[in-house]
Amino acid sequence: MTKREKLLIILAQIPTVQTLSEEADYLFAHGVTVAERGYWIFKNRTKLMPTGIAKVTEDKTAIVVKKHITVTVPYCSICGDHGDDEGDAMPFCPNCGADMRGGENENT
Repeated sequence: MTKREKLLIILAQIPTVQTLSEEADYLFAHGVTVAERGYWIFKNRTKLMPTGIAKVTEDKTAIVVKKHITVTVPYCSICGDHGDDEGDAMPFCPNCGADMRGGENENT
């Protein structure tokens, strides 16, 4: 059964209502939701990463050498949540569930 067919079944079961508000309440109570459409906003961000090089001082203290790197990070246009790097730009926002496949600014 397609999503359209399921929706038609729900719509056929709606009791006679007086207002659109009552109809919306009925639909939401039966699992109908509104899908948010968003897009990824890519921004540069600096991270501190270990280089894999470790030094040992004279007093036997280990020092891990780190360097600053710049990564491109996706930010959700709906909720503002972000991933760790460009590879985190998925078809849906993991935080708010917005559909990121297209929208106002197609950066995906």
